[in-house]
Amino acid sequence: MPSAGVHFYLANRLGKKGLDRDKFFLGNLLPDMEHVMRPREELKISPLHWGSEHWERKRLLESFKDKSIREGIKMHFLVDDYVHYHYVLPKIKKFRKKGRSEVIHYLTEIVMDGVLGKKDKKTVEFFEGFRKRIDVEKYGKELEKAFPKSKHSGKRVLRVNLEVLRLKNYTSFWRMNKVKKIIVKYNPFKEAEPSNLRLFYLILLLKREIKKDLSEFLKKAEKELRKK
Repeated sequence: MPSAGVHFYLANRLGKKGLDRDKFFLGNLLPDMEHVMRPREELKISPLHWGSEHWERKRLLESFKDKSIREGIKMHFLVDDYVHYHYVLPKIKKFRKKGRSEVIHYLTEIVMDGVLGKKDKKTVEFFEGFRKRIDVEKYGKELEKAFPKSKHSGKRVLRVNLEVLRLKNYTSFWRMNKVKKIIVKYNPFKEAEPSNLRLFYLILLLKREIKKDLSEFLKKAEKELRKK
């Protein structure tokens, strides 16, 4: 799966007209918040498929009645499936000897956002505006209703996601290290936490690689997803 920047970039180009844009983009984030809100025993994930096979997609859609949010959730799944199999998974396979698969996975996702953020200022500006406009209190409560067994505060999860998914300076070592600590805190692969030196090394490798082909890939992804 990609991270929020790539989701926003493609959703902005592929979304239907007439939708509430903020609710639509909130829907694009909700499936990734499911990683945190759903109880651990219900998560059936593996390092190579994390995010590509969301748990009980129908149940997540049924939890939200607003049309714009539902369309955002559907768009998230559409983008996830395509980008995961055609971009993220090949990167994991290419670099898996350099680090644990799940670490390469989440670093690939957030480096993609960082590289995109450097090239596409409109996506960055929209995302920053969205972060400020979203009603954390309201939608935090809706998250809790959707996942009543969760031990986490919906408001807290939403706020943390909005903080982690900021695009500015996303590939700086300081920011990546901060992101790493938050992700490791919430994900089931706690043993996967890399050392700072290893993290820095992987960031450099992935930035060099992703800068080469991300723009062309996104053009191809937009073209292919329009057919679906």
